[in-house]
Amino acid sequence: ERWHEGVFFSGGLSLHYNDKVTIEESLFAGNRADDGVNIKYSQVTIKNTKFVGNAADQIDLDYCQGIVLESEFITSSPANDNGDGIDVSGAGVIVANSFFSGFGDKGVSIGEKSRVFLVGNRFDKNNNGVAVKDLSQVYFLKNLFNGNAVDINVYQKKRIFGGGRAVVLRRDVNSFATLKTKFDKKSRVEFVAMDDASWDRAFPTQADETKRLLNRLQSLYPIQDPFSAEKVTMILPPQAVGGPAEFPRTAANR
Repeated sequence: ERWHEGVFFSGGLSLHYNDKVTIEESLFAGNRADDGVNIKYSQVTIKNTKFVGNAADQIDLDYCQGIVLESEFITSSPANDNGDGIDVSGAGVIVANSFFSGFGDKGVSIGEKSRVFLVGNRFDKNNNGVAVKDLSQVYFLKNLFNGNAVDINVYQKKRIFGGGRAVVLRRDVNSFATLKTKFDKKSRVEFVAMDDASWDRAFPTQADETKRLLNRLQSLYPIQDPFSAEKVTMILPPQAVGGPAEFPRTAANR
């Protein structure tokens, strides 16, 4: 990490203001910078890439739009309480079919009015599986949480923002009873119980940014029933493969 011509580059690899960034079949490991990879103000596609043992955040996406698919985020220092798998700020991102393990802080950290869809991911043994902060909205579908201190933590961190919002759809892998959530008085976690539905019904929204992400999600998984177990491939250990769990038919947990 260093300053160059008045700009601070905080990653082992730093990319700013790019029309298109594509990273596929790559490995980022052992970087000592603040981020393994730092991308700002760019269109991003990351696929089938491993981030292992970078000093703090494995990847930081600031004010980006894009997708992260079929990738792995693993820490070599679980005692480090200042390291995340993905740190998202002011962004619109889909994260799907990816694996986050062992982070002393957060598997995925989402803040500053971000809009994020988390689909078919696995979160193992993190302090926080996912943190939703500062007016961010995050939609969860078919994720697996295993051995995290907190699975979903929703709160206000910065005073200039408000709380966060997490929406967990029925037929997520965990049941209402086993999912470990926390939220402060300015935030909320909603458990939406639905029968089979189209993507549009699963994610009812009027926000333009969320609509744009939903259209991208539909292009990745062009199906009528987003809850179908065979439609969204999940990273699961063999003993965990099975039918989707059911939420109780309550609308929200506030």
